[in-house]
Amino acid sequence: MDLASALLKQIISQQDLAAWTSLRKNYLPSEYGEIYDKVSSFLDRFNKVPTFEELKFDAKGKRLQQKIAVVEQVEVDADAEILLEFLKSDYAQEVTFTNIEKLLNNSTAFDKVTDTVEHLQAMIVDLENKIEMDTDQESMQTIELFEAEELIEGRLALGLNTAYDENISFSQEDLILVGGKRGSGKSLVCSNLAANTYNNGASSIYFTIEMTQREVLQRIASIGAGVSHYRLKNRTLSSDEIQRLAKWWANRYEGGLEMYSEEYSLSMSFDELHKKLVTLPLKDQRFDIVYDPELTISRIRSELERKVSLIQPKIIIVDYINQIKLTKFPGKKGQYEWDQQIEIAKFLKTMAQKYKVPVLSPYQIDNSGEARFSKGILDSADAAFTLDPHQKEDACISFNCTKMRAYPETDFTSHMDWETLRIGPESAVVPTEGEMEDADDSPWD
Repeated sequence: MDLASALLKQIISQQDLAAWTSLRKNYLPSEYGEIYDKVSSFLDRFNKVPTFEELKFDAKGKRLQQKIAVVEQVEVDADAEILLEFLKSDYAQEVTFTNIEKLLNNSTAFDKVTDTVEHLQAMIVDLENKIEMDTDQESMQTIELFEAEELIEGRLALGLNTAYDENISFSQEDLILVGGKRGSGKSLVCSNLAANTYNNGASSIYFTIEMTQREVLQRIASIGAGVSHYRLKNRTLSSDEIQRLAKWWANRYEGGLEMYSEEYSLSMSFDELHKKLVTLPLKDQRFDIVYDPELTISRIRSELERKVSLIQPKIIIVDYINQIKLTKFPGKKGQYEWDQQIEIAKFLKTMAQKYKVPVLSPYQIDNSGEARFSKGILDSADAAFTLDPHQKEDACISFNCTKMRAYPETDFTSHMDWETLRIGPESAVVPTEGEMEDADDSPWD
């Protein structure tokens, strides 16, 4: 007798539908695959677990009937639920040992530490994908109807539109996707979320693939300090803008504002102030920017494992979903395969649930407004929007809701300051065609 045959015997003889729905085919040795498929087929057709007699009548071929008869003869007293846990544990160890053996065989003396960590994290992700992990689901006997006050107070307001935030906020386990065409402002939304979160005294973790740390930092600083992004990039800020930026920058450090008040003046350059500030520790409430042009789900998981407990982020930002890879190692399909896109979206949702921190990620849309590569990425989302930046002179950007689990689908349009890159929080109205013609008669300030 083995675990697989004992478990199948108990499930079929006791008509244990709950245990069957928790059993995955990959937990079983390959020789039990035919029986698993036959039970699944019967269940789909008749909406019940088959008895042994029904299973043998349904089986085609003497070999399969003999396999079923062998399972039927197994004598076992243990509960199906206990046997299932034993089987999962055995399977988890088998997968782990196999992956460790592959790691040892493929590793070389010249492997970088980051490669070793990437391999180990990939092993963890692979194991979680193959095994149904236990959840913290509450008992139906004790579960409370209303959400705890602290959870309601901890919901995330986007900070992009005051009127919208008064009615809609997002829970700690939500996945929020923001779709847009190239150049529509997807990354600007990410930078605004990071700036808003920081200005509200909370932390964020920002994963960037296409922009460097400095490029993201310049955007957040421009939005947070309310200075021209163009002039910041080119170091041509006015004295008033430099003052605002210096104060905002100093506030990132413990004791930074005191140092700014006591020592900073127009005679001191911003670089001199920065050299003094970096001797101070960063505040716990901060934005953390992770730049990786080959970002993988293993790297995301590794960074979150180290940083979530440290800085307790209010939001996790991943810019953006279509560029994430399942693994950076060769031998895998490209990240633009539709099935990989779906797996990555599911992974981001799982991270939100695991760490109790909402995740926001942009995605690309085509000319019809649909998600590029795979519409299936929206399946895991709790909320999804598509962006319409209109004409630059309109000074507004619209968020068109395409999916919402917890609330009615609600669109909103916010003021867009293209100078500072700040979105909202004021609402805006898209000019009508007549208003646009009138605006063309006067110069744009």
